[in-house]
Amino acid sequence: MAVVRKSKQSPFLRWANARPGRVISLSFLLVILIGSALLLLPFASRDGRSIGLLQAVFTATSATCVTGLVTVDTATHWSLFGKLVILALIQIGGLGLVTITSFFYTFMRRKATLKTMVTAQESTASFSFTDVMHLVRKIVLITLVIEFTGGLVLSWRLAASLGWARGLGKG
Repeated sequence: MAVVRKSKQSPFLRWANARPGRVISLSFLLVILIGSALLLLPFASRDGRSIGLLQAVFTATSATCVTGLVTVDTATHWSLFGKLVILALIQIGGLGLVTITSFFYTFMRRKATLKTMVTAQESTASFSFTDVMHLVRKIVLITLVIEFTGGLVLSWRLAASLGWARGLGKG
């Protein structure tokens, strides 16, 4: 007689695991919520006062979805911490959460789970698992090279008017 064990997974986890698209959507929601919570911290703003919940959620969503919409001036309102949170949200949204997760799996030399690979495959519209990993590496490498080159050019141009120290900092 065979014994069938019922999964001990919660209904929520069964729902989330059913489709990779759900995992991607939930991941972005989680990133937005964490980003919102970090932007609500008093030291995220330059004046030390917490921004409103709606503005924090809007800013985090806009940064993660890479739309660029803001309710306050980013350069003057946010502290260095707040700007770094926004920058991280832009990077996560721009590269894609699944791409970043897959990259760190390969960077840490760990085997990605089948579920992670299927999610990455669906997210990148690739045909095979090896295509996914090659595509992820190329995406991250090309993005970093372009961003670094842009930062160097911007720093070089700003250094002429602001001096090297400030030009490098602003670039």
